[in-house]
Amino acid sequence: MYEKGDCVICPNGMMATITETICGDSGKEKEYVLQSGNITWRVFAGEQGIIRKVVSKDEMLEILSRIPYIRTIQAPNNKIRAEFYEEAMEAYDEVEWIKVIKTVYIRGREQKLAPGEEAYAQKAKKFFYREVSILLDIPENEVEAYITRAIEEGLW
Repeated sequence: MYEKGDCVICPNGMMATITETICGDSGKEKEYVLQSGNITWRVFAGEQGIIRKVVSKDEMLEILSRIPYIRTIQAPNNKIRAEFYEEAMEAYDEVEWIKVIKTVYIRGREQKLAPGEEAYAQKAKKFFYREVSILLDIPENEVEAYITRAIEEGLW
């Protein structure tokens, strides 16, 4: 399923690189060795230690080009909106993270934020910006400015 060198997303939003695959007796991959920075750990195949492989650079550029057209989360009340945020975060999907970020940004400009909304946006930014940073080789703290500038200048 995954190969040595693949960059993957783990349940806590951490990104890691597969440094080794350990095969069982039947020749099937049984375990992956992951590394993120100076942290190394093992995950057995089939466990929930890996959510998905990181998208390609081309896929990320396509997602970024769609940001102006991605809809925000619409909900009749704060409780349901919080449920939508939670579902979006659990999807570990770039478009869902963008929906959370955009929704909180627009609602914040209108000064309608409910308790906890900003925390969802910060978590979505952390996950999304880290992935953009790795794929486009941009420092993580410069990703937001890069996206803003690209949208304003119509670079995509």
